Amino acid sequence: MSIAGEALRTNITTLGPLVLPLSEQLQFLATVVLHRVFRAGVKTYLPDFTAALDHFCIHAAAWTSWSGASS
Repeated sequence: MSIAGEALRTNITTLGPLVLPLSEQLQFLATVVLHRVFRAGVKTYLPDFTAALDHFCIHAAAWTSWSGASS
């Protein structure tokens, strides 16, 4: 399951800038700059992917992984 989680994280990281609205990207950028450059005690903003995606499709082979993880 760790491989699937890493693959999902990589895919979201890669596709995030392509599908997120500009407002979400700017909020994320602002918190990263505040956190890393100014050492402010703010948490990094987690973008709201529901603003970009209404739904997602699970690959047919992934059903086995989901059912195995739920039990």
